Amino acid sequence: MLRAFILALTSNLTFCAPQKPADIITTSATAPHPWSDNPYSYEKESPCPADLGKLPIEYRPDGRTTGKRTLVVFKDTHHIALYYEGYLVVQSGETVCIPVNMGKTPEGPKTRRDWSSTPEGKYVVHVKATRDSDRAYPYKTSFEQGLRIDYPRRRDIKRAFTQGVIDEPTMKRMLKHIESGRVPSQQTAMGGDILIHSWTPGQYTQGCVGVDGAWMNYLFDVAEVGDEVLIIPMNCTVNADGAYDCQTN
Repeated sequence: MLRAFILALTSNLTFCAPQKPADIITTSATAPHPWSDNPYSYEKESPCPADLGKLPIEYRPDGRTTGKRTLVVFKDTHHIALYYEGYLVVQSGETVCIPVNMGKTPEGPKTRRDWSSTPEGKYVVHVKATRDSDRAYPYKTSFEQGLRIDYPRRRDIKRAFTQGVIDEPTMKRMLKHIESGRVPSQQTAMGGDILIHSWTPGQYTQGCVGVDGAWMNYLFDVAEVGDEVLIIPMNCTVNADGAYDCQTN
């Protein structure tokens, strides 16, 4: 009888099995109704690849995090997608592949405080912030909700130094912060405070990734501190198999 009970219990545990695009529930949060002008759905072609294996090796998750969720920002199509265990999440028949806004000059990696460029590469969610901070979310932001990433990383800092944006002492100090497990200063000439945050559709951001409020509520509920964020550059092409080929900056 005990054997039968265990078999009956485990027969319903499908979340550990490899999952392809399907209704993957990762949270109690409910995805909002898709935008009226969003033509993408599970039944139609999506601008976001179905799995992370379609990304170039240099932009795939690198094992830095233990989370199963990955947020991917595609600069070329101006979308953000949610992946779970490597596969594009589908909620209520709709892929979580959401139109976003960025700054006026999203091309290329961010190296300076210019109020218009967006970083590129591998990051993690550093903090979850809200307009009204509380014990659960002590970090404040001017937006309703935001997921701040850990820009700048080593690659960003070394690039900024090479381009003369920061001097050598600043570079060494920022790299030392990373080595000690801290996020470097957000107040240098490189800029900082890069968030995925709630935003009005159709308006430029100051270099962050702006998401419609209803979808931002969903992403904020789903995401956890430490989840990986991949920001894919614009100089990419997609081959016949749907795989991305990007020029490394």
